[in-house]
Amino acid sequence: MKDVRVQVLVTRSSKGGDGEIIPNVVWQHEVPILEAIHGEGSVMMVQARTDKNDKHPQIALGLGEVFKLPEGQDIGDEYGRLIGAYGMHPDVPVPVVEYVYGRQSEGRFEAALGDYKPDVDDDEFAAMTAGEMRVFLKEAGVEVLQTWKSDYLLKRCREVASMAAAA
Repeated sequence: MKDVRVQVLVTRSSKGGDGEIIPNVVWQHEVPILEAIHGEGSVMMVQARTDKNDKHPQIALGLGEVFKLPEGQDIGDEYGRLIGAYGMHPDVPVPVVEYVYGRQSEGRFEAALGDYKPDVDDDEFAAMTAGEMRVFLKEAGVEVLQTWKSDYLLKRCREVASMAAAA
């Protein structure tokens, strides 16, 4: 399962009147949180509309983008972001993300994110130190600058390996 960015319409009810409808773009794992805050049936996923000035609203809004944790962050960072963004449940004295997914340690939140890990962990270079990556690149004939940081070294190692595999 992939967790993607979606567009939603959130109906916020007001006392004695019709609700206000607010469009928003969120990660799919945030939809149940919005429903817990605003009530079941108050959140509707919609297709982005196209107007004559914007032929590709999905690209402009980032719709369909697959959720990946930024490099250097872990599942706890996203759980914490949601606590900060959505706060406490309106009726129960727990953060709304915990109300929906349970405690982070229970694993339900991680399961809801699907394949959230950055792609960088999927190859042999991700486990290398910066020094090992420099040696690999030098042996492959690449001039390596001492100012290159680990993330750039990792990118260059992958490029070199993919060119070697294609040859």
